Amino acid sequence: TIWHWTMPTWLSEKGGVAYKKWPELLARYGAYVAEHLGEDVKFYITINEPMVVTGHGYISGIWPPFKKSIILYLRAVSHVIRGHIKTYDAIKKVAPHTHIGVSKNESAFSGVHPLGKLVAHVLSWWYNDRYLNHIKNHQDFIALNHYFRIVFWQSKKEKEEYPKSDLGWELYPPSIYPNLISLKKYNVPVYISEHGLADADDSRRESFIKESLAYVHKAIEEGVDIRGYSHWSLLDNYEWAEGYPPRFGLVAIDYENNQRRTIRDSAKAYAEIIKNNALSERLP
Repeated sequence: TIWHWTMPTWLSEKGGVAYKKWPELLARYGAYVAEHLGEDVKFYITINEPMVVTGHGYISGIWPPFKKSIILYLRAVSHVIRGHIKTYDAIKKVAPHTHIGVSKNESAFSGVHPLGKLVAHVLSWWYNDRYLNHIKNHQDFIALNHYFRIVFWQSKKEKEEYPKSDLGWELYPPSIYPNLISLKKYNVPVYISEHGLADADDSRRESFIKESLAYVHKAIEEGVDIRGYSHWSLLDNYEWAEGYPPRFGLVAIDYENNQRRTIRDSAKAYAEIIKNNALSERLP
């Protein structure tokens, strides 16, 4: 991945993603990386989750640069579109053998009555479709990051119907299916690059993986060219805004005891799926 949100201090001080020369600087950096890595790398992701970093940085203001400005937000969104296109072209010039895409976080938006459905439709277009529509001629694949659905005007009973992760995210395995189906129109391979849950006691991860992969299989049967699935994450890690407490790893890390690694039971179940290249359980 060329850019996963960190940047030089001097560039941050000039405005970061909102700086007018950011797309060109990203392209220059991408070409430099690709030229020096040469034949060793076949796949590049230009930008990780462009709509997430811009939204949290300029709408909610909870991530750097901690601003709330619709003007800066729209400028930043324009720049992450232009940045991808320019970086795609720059890498192709120095490394034409590579496959290049973007890592796109997508949520499944829906509503429970007409107004909610309208809001869901508009946000799905803005958050999910618009970016990919702009870069459709500059992507060799799509990397999908998916974690949950967003339902507008859900009743309290409906909100409590499904289990939650340790971060309070609803665990609803079918939600990955509509996002995969929506990518079919781009006619490029799809790699599920992130999909997982915070589950410290490992009580929900195995069933979540199996049920979700059943819906991935359903999407494959319906013609989506899905080439791979990467569970987030191999190891417990430092989450962007939450730090160390959320446990996303297939392998647990004991931070207090010499970083000791322990393979969770869910990882063993996942390993069986990988080994067999098949699910033992299918959707009804």
